[in-house]
Amino acid sequence: MLGSDFFEALVKKENTDSKVLLTFILGSCITFLIIAASFFLQVFALLFLALIAGFLTWYLATNCQIEYEYVMAEEELSITKILAERKRKPMITTTLPKFTAFGKLNDAPPLPDSFTLVLACAALDENTYYAEFTHEAYGNVRLLMTPDEQFLTYFAKKLPRNLHFSYTPASKQETDETEG
Repeated sequence: MLGSDFFEALVKKENTDSKVLLTFILGSCITFLIIAASFFLQVFALLFLALIAGFLTWYLATNCQIEYEYVMAEEELSITKILAERKRKPMITTTLPKFTAFGKLNDAPPLPDSFTLVLACAALDENTYYAEFTHEAYGNVRLLMTPDEQFLTYFAKKLPRNLHFSYTPASKQETDETEG
C-alpha cells in the first residue's frame, strides 16, 4: 500500500541547550531555597512545595527539547511538532501542488503582512528552505523547514514546474566533480 512515495524525517530543533541549562539552574536554585527555608523556618510542609518545584523544573527543561517530524505521503506533506519525545502536536498539512513558491530562505522575498509564518526548522541558517501556499485554515502561509536530501530530491521531481526548483544531491555533486 505504501510505495516509494512515502518517507519521513525527524529534525531536531537546534540552539535549545542554553534554554535547558537556564531552566535547570533557575529551577534548582528555587527548589534549594524552598528546602533551605523549610528547615530554617521549621515548616516542613514546604518540602512538598520543593517537590513540586523540582518536578516543574524537570518538566519545563524537557519541554525545551523540540523535534519536527516531516511525513511525505504521495504529494501530501504533514508536519508534526514533538515535545520532549512524549507529546505530539500536528502543525500543518498541505499538498505539493498548492505550493506557490519554494526555495532557500536566503532567496525568499520579505514576508508580507498577510502571511502566517509556520516555523518547523532546525535553525534559521543556510539549510533552511521556505514554501508558500494557501491553507484552508491559515490563509496564506510561509512554512520554514529543514528538509533532508531525500525530501529535496522528491520536491525537485514533484513541485509545480513554474516554481523552477531544481536540486542535485551533494553525493551526486561530489561524483560529478571527481569525474570532471
